[in-house]
Amino acid sequence: MHRMKTTRAQTLNITCFCLLTALVCNVNSVHAQDILLEIEVEPNLRTLRLDGKMQDISLVAQSTRQDLAFKWTLQGPGNLLGDDESPGIFYLPPKTLDAGMPSQASVVLNVHDDRGSQASKKIIFQLLNAPEPLSPSEAEEPPPTPDRLSPSHSTPLVFHISCRYHPSHEKTFRPINEGSVLHSGDHYRIVFTPQQDAYVYIYQIDDSGLVFQLFPMDRFRGRPVNNFNPVQAGRDYYAPGKEMSFVLDELTGTERIYFLASRKQNRFLEERYEQLQKEPPSQQEALFHELLRQVMDQHGIEYTKPHDFDAIQDSLESLCQGCVYTLSFEHR
Repeated sequence: MHRMKTTRAQTLNITCFCLLTALVCNVNSVHAQDILLEIEVEPNLRTLRLDGKMQDISLVAQSTRQDLAFKWTLQGPGNLLGDDESPGIFYLPPKTLDAGMPSQASVVLNVHDDRGSQASKKIIFQLLNAPEPLSPSEAEEPPPTPDRLSPSHSTPLVFHISCRYHPSHEKTFRPINEGSVLHSGDHYRIVFTPQQDAYVYIYQIDDSGLVFQLFPMDRFRGRPVNNFNPVQAGRDYYAPGKEMSFVLDELTGTERIYFLASRKQNRFLEERYEQLQKEPPSQQEALFHELLRQVMDQHGIEYTKPHDFDAIQDSLESLCQGCVYTLSFEHR
């Protein structure tokens, strides 16, 4: 077999050429790499109702690339809070839309690397003014009787709801069912997703008869949670908060959770609850049950006992307006 002879210098030249070729190919490969870009939005909303209580919207860039430069811009009403050249920013919606203002706001993220590759992503928010408050005459109008309920108001509400807990020495949440046994120090929370816009009220009574409101709630242990009514269809709500839990104290006995929902704000319930909080703990439970009786009477529902929802971790698919649903568990 014929063998071609090469000198050491030729071998060195060939090796250098191959290394240079590989380096050029690698640079071209990196240069041609696409930038995969997403934006995580929290809370994950696209339609914002401007009721003066809207919290800041967090937007965070998500990419597998670590060598990117960022630039956030806003097109439309509102403001951006934070460093507009960082991976994350906050969008603060306007409190209201004045005449002539656009009803849409776009937060745009542009990124690039030092090799000239670019990418952009846009999040569009639809802005809606909150409904006008009721006039005094409308506010004082008595609640509708069953005969006066419109078809839309008589349609059952649907909620996906989960009541879960974890022992103090664990981190995995378990479902709470009717009659479940929990212990002092256990953590628990309620998560629900309405399928229609609604007003939600959640209360808890401990074994001493003390009444607590779990939803709505603006602050928990000094931290803002911004759980306000009305709740919006398709959005997940956490009581007390997404990364928070209620904790059972040392007072043992039966704990009862009450869940109510309505398509309209129940000012009667809200005002009476505020008054109830001023009463001695020994009287609160009896007054609360009388309040529930009055709420159900407003909707023509006979008060016998609150409706139980044994499978609260699944869903309430025929939640009647003004009905009261309860879950009881033992605290030991």
